[in-house]
Amino acid sequence: MRENFAYSTVFTFVLTFVLVLALAWIYGVTEPQVRLNQQEELARATLTVLGLDLTEEPVNAFKKQFGKMPAEASGLEETTVDGKKIKVVQFSGMGLWDRIYGVMAVNNDVSQILGLSITEQKETPGLGGRIVEIEFQEQFRGEKIGEKITMTPSAGGAYSSDRDDSAFDAVSGATLTSTAFAVIINDAIEELKAN
Repeated sequence: MRENFAYSTVFTFVLTFVLVLALAWIYGVTEPQVRLNQQEELARATLTVLGLDLTEEPVNAFKKQFGKMPAEASGLEETTVDGKKIKVVQFSGMGLWDRIYGVMAVNNDVSQILGLSITEQKETPGLGGRIVEIEFQEQFRGEKIGEKITMTPSAGGAYSSDRDDSAFDAVSGATLTSTAFAVIINDAIEELKAN
């Protein structure tokens, strides 16, 4: 009986050790590619909110636009597109279940959102996770910035096309995620106004 216990213990230990080593090796091998993918995602999102062409490789286009690699970008960058000064901020904040990350571009006097893109979220698929849908994000393009951006309840149809009301339509069935997103966006706007 003791031999079986000792054998089982040693076998479990050796198996665990081998599996941990395998996972560490896999992480080490894939980490550089994961970092490159993250840089490409940030570059693509940033170029999208600026309304720039995505035919060129995103990381190279980002470097041309900002003079640095996406990994070197700070949370707030300034650039010029078509002769207009634009501020770009990376934002994050707590959603319903986890942090939501994204990029937002505004005009130089922080009176209008030029574009917004969610880069990472872990909200409920089919509900709050719908914030990554193009239709949700596009309702921010051209939105005037009043004192605060407010959330309006969803009517279950298309998102609002009114760009002068400083408001966005919630995702239908995801009021808590939408409410949290309003806080995240307003925090990012306050950061932009402070700078």
